[in-house]
Amino acid sequence: PLKPIKTRPTDTVLNAIKEISKERLLETSDVTEKLVDNNKIDMLPTLENLPDVVKNIKKGKREKLAKISGLTLDINKAKRFIPGQVINTPLGPMFIPGQTVETPSGPVFVPGLSVNTPAGPSLIPGHIVINENTNEPFFLAGQVLQTSNGEEFVCGQTIKNKNDLHRFIEGQTVLSEEGLKFIPGKIINTGLEEVFVPGQTILTPEGVQFVPGQTVTEENGITF
Repeated sequence: PLKPIKTRPTDTVLNAIKEISKERLLETSDVTEKLVDNNKIDMLPTLENLPDVVKNIKKGKREKLAKISGLTLDINKAKRFIPGQVINTPLGPMFIPGQTVETPSGPVFVPGLSVNTPAGPSLIPGHIVINENTNEPFFLAGQVLQTSNGEEFVCGQTIKNKNDLHRFIEGQTVLSEEGLKFIPGKIINTGLEEVFVPGQTILTPEGVQFVPGQTVTEENGITF
């Protein structure tokens, strides 16, 4: 079975992100438009580049490109740009990749990897954490959501369904050489250990239920 990663972004990091000032939020807003206007969209990493971005994020140089704050990183002899913000933590300044997203309650910084896909640039929300099983940096795809325990970071992705509605699905994202693989499911505690069970939470006549089982996504079914 997939060994779930227990590491989550710390509350210190999540709180510091919430406190980024309005002025600084502007530095990571309208990223796609600013890069397109400056003919720099090709500097965003591709899906194939993401494992290298995650592995080498600490080697990046802080730089502004097209008035966007971020890091530049050399990957396969090409310079790539990773938009993001620097936050202050008790352990010193920390770079958090991501973009500012407009929400009904105003602009919010959404941590995640900016990527140039064949369908155009997009943001895959999530945090880079240290995988406690390997001690290597790992991209944990997910978002902070309102849960029964208050605000919590939940692993998963927003998926577009057949009716073009976006909904957030809990699950694990695996970065491989072929790009990103998303496996819907949740972490279940068996009493002995925590295991990742593939499956989906669906609405049934009895209410919301988690149905275990491998989900097969048809071609182009997953959109970021």
